[in-house]
Amino acid sequence: MFRPWAPGARNFLPIWALGRPRMTVWAPLLLWTAISCAVPSPPKLQPQPQPNPPSSLQPMLGSGDSGARERGASGIDVSMWGTMREVLRQGQSQGRVALTSILKPTTIGVGALAGLEGEITIVDGQAYVAIGSALKEATVPIDLTRPGRATRANSGRTGPADHGGPADLMEPSHPGLRWASTADSAALLITAEVSDWDEVPLGDCPDYSTLEARIAAQLRKRGRELTEPQPVRVRGAARGLRLHVIAGACPIANPEGPAPWHYDGPAADVELIGFYVEGAAGRLTHHDRSSHLHVLAGDLTGHLEDVRIEDVTLLLPRIR
Repeated sequence: MFRPWAPGARNFLPIWALGRPRMTVWAPLLLWTAISCAVPSPPKLQPQPQPNPPSSLQPMLGSGDSGARERGASGIDVSMWGTMREVLRQGQSQGRVALTSILKPTTIGVGALAGLEGEITIVDGQAYVAIGSALKEATVPIDLTRPGRATRANSGRTGPADHGGPADLMEPSHPGLRWASTADSAALLITAEVSDWDEVPLGDCPDYSTLEARIAAQLRKRGRELTEPQPVRVRGAARGLRLHVIAGACPIANPEGPAPWHYDGPAADVELIGFYVEGAAGRLTHHDRSSHLHVLAGDLTGHLEDVRIEDVTLLLPRIR
């Protein structure tokens, strides 16, 4: 009997037998090749462009030396020169815009003077300037317990006749507060044009954080975009008020420079003026805040640090 694989035998195998082991080895390889050719390769992933910031924050991202103007979804024109990071942190405190050149009867705004010499507050086209060094040297005491403040009969002007404005206006009585002059320029300035305001009662606010939360709630209720700068005004009686007026240097970026002037006490008749915006830290707001507000009380203006305010009325732009 023939045994093809017996030792010493003449191993004679038919062709079909020789082919079987070869097919056993190559069949899986051929099958894998056929499958890999039939299945298309996954498409290459293309890098996705990063989303742009909200249009209202676009002017805040550049140097802002020439200023920029944007109209947000709320229909409010907002203009900005410089950013807080550039001006305060990086020391780029050169004048970017002549202050009196941008005033209109509807202008509201906040900012800092060139050289960080003081604070700028604009409301109804009236530009108030507080000089930190003058306040530090002044011998006239600050008394904010009296109601009222320096006012102006004609909006959109800079002040009394020697400052380029009408001659019949009351001059602020304290040497640290004056109307803006034609020589003043701003290193940092954000403004908006608001013709009409709606009043909203907010009750009592025990601190700045509570005030911000209530402002945000009212803006959200009206469908305003919180990542766009929203002009706001707040009126009330401050049982506690803390503010500063810069005097030539940012105390955080330059602790060895001139320290700001500070006020810490009550104020009978207060108006807070500025902007609420979220996600703008380092551009428009400090890192622990969602608003940039200035104080106007008596013959004093400055940058708000904290407030305990009662019988609060919030003013928001009327959107037609």
